Amino acid sequence: LALLDEELAKLSGDTLDGETAFRLYDTYGFPVDLTADVCRERNIKVDEAGFEAAMEEQRRRAREASGFGDDYNAMIRVDSASEFKGYDHLELNGKVTALFVDGKAVDAINAGQEAVVVLDQTPFYAESGGQVGDK
Repeated sequence: LALLDEELAKLSGDTLDGETAFRLYDTYGFPVDLTADVCRERNIKVDEAGFEAAMEEQRRRAREASGFGDDYNAMIRVDSASEFKGYDHLELNGKVTALFVDGKAVDAINAGQEAVVVLDQTPFYAESGGQVGDK
């Protein structure tokens, strides 16, 4: 509560901006509903639209950083699929059948370079979060 009290003490109007409410939530884990309750007790409004905009911007940045928003199937064309062998093996010696950087086929990649590596066989699921690629 001390962090919220500090922010409210700096306030010149009757509305806590959404960016500040989001920073309290994102950085310090201060729930926005608790922020709104405390503000309501002090006749201060919370810019909820600004909070939601900041939250959506954070989600967008997270998606971009993770690459989960990318549809690699739409970006690349592969002649054959990797054979999933994860039920029988935790490790395999696979053969690299294709390499892609930014959706374009390449012959080699450098250490640390972000790329899509296609193998002939793998113990890994082709898609995260479930059994979509488990065929």
